[in-house]
Amino acid sequence: MSAIDPTADGPTASEPAAKLAVKARVPARAYITWTRRQKGASKMLLVVRHADAGDKRSWTGPDSLRPLSPTGRRQAEGLVVRLEDFPVDRILSSPTLRCLQTVQPLADDRFLQIEPLAALGVDAGPDQLRALLWDRGLGNAVLCTHGELVGQLLTELVAEGLVTEDPLDWPKGSTWLLQRTDQRQVYGRLLAPLALEELQSARP
Repeated sequence: MSAIDPTADGPTASEPAAKLAVKARVPARAYITWTRRQKGASKMLLVVRHADAGDKRSWTGPDSLRPLSPTGRRQAEGLVVRLEDFPVDRILSSPTLRCLQTVQPLADDRFLQIEPLAALGVDAGPDQLRALLWDRGLGNAVLCTHGELVGQLLTELVAEGLVTEDPLDWPKGSTWLLQRTDQRQVYGRLLAPLALEELQSARP
């Protein structure tokens, strides 16, 4: 298994969709089958890296107010389709605008309020995200955060025996489905980003 660079920025918006291994959707039956294989699994968490927000070097305003790019807005719309077969009871997000905008279409679709949370912010420490991971009262929840935190979390989970068959990657707009067991084992599954235009072009 290759080492993970927790600071890696992942594929850029200009890279081809094929490199991101985009799939149109994950059927509900596939999720149910996968979940049943995880012994002692609790409710899932969906850890989302915010969608594309352009080049931060060209943004002159406060970083917390950097918005999604046109590609990122399409990825945010695609997240609604990507997660349509998964139960979502809560949506927690970094307070940064790019994270809030990433999950806003999903919140609108599920009639849920976004809950801004400093523990998911760009300046948060990895221990804060881990505390959310092991909060057994938190399930069927979306956690939208930043690439640095997703990378750090995956690095630690791999060291502790993360079970996954997917590439250890976290491109912008992607989601990691994480199932926790009573034995503190974590099963992970990568859901690649889906820009709405890619879904439309895949249709006959």
